[in-house]
Amino acid sequence: MSNYRNAAPLIIPERLPALKKNYDQLCVWLNYDEETQSLARQFIDGDYIKPFFVEYIEDFLDVDDDDDDEDERTPVIGFQELWDWCINTNAFSQAKYRGGKDIVLGKGMGRGVPARKGRMGNRAKRGWGVYDHAANFVIRVLRCSWEYDGEWDHGEFDPADLDFELEFFQVWAILAYLQVEWQASQLDDYEIDDLTRVFDEVSLGRPEFGRPA
Repeated sequence: MSNYRNAAPLIIPERLPALKKNYDQLCVWLNYDEETQSLARQFIDGDYIKPFFVEYIEDFLDVDDDDDDEDERTPVIGFQELWDWCINTNAFSQAKYRGGKDIVLGKGMGRGVPARKGRMGNRAKRGWGVYDHAANFVIRVLRCSWEYDGEWDHGEFDPADLDFELEFFQVWAILAYLQVEWQASQLDDYEIDDLTRVFDEVSLGRPEFGRPA
């Protein structure tokens, strides 16, 4: 079991340049420049992001299931794949991804974000695949931000709205980066090219998301 909840992951040195390349690209997509990159790290390690990624690790990445093939359980889903899947399955309106009645909000921290966002737990997620877990992360992060004065404030799951698509993209990018970072610290057999593949593909396919707002 990884200790990501309480400590930063320890990365094999040979993998650090590839991760730095990803991090620099992530900062561009999140509209942080070279002088403010440290703030980007604080943000993705903060209360609006990290509890949801810890849940993603505990319920998906770090699950020990003899019936699952690790390669099938831990792929980094591309933005367009996840976006299309959410639209085709109407994921934005499904209560199981938005928390529904299972959300239990505690006393706020910072600007009103709950200290521990309510989670459904492993039992309610039996049978979930990689797209379910990724959609759950993105949708719940956005919902938390909208409801507790976070960085994303569009406030509506509307696939036809470009502002919402950008917010979805930015949260997906954070998930993709954190997952690659976690895998780089946890998996012994991991190709360096795999660390940058998803980011390189998006950079080529969706350059408009790399432009500062």
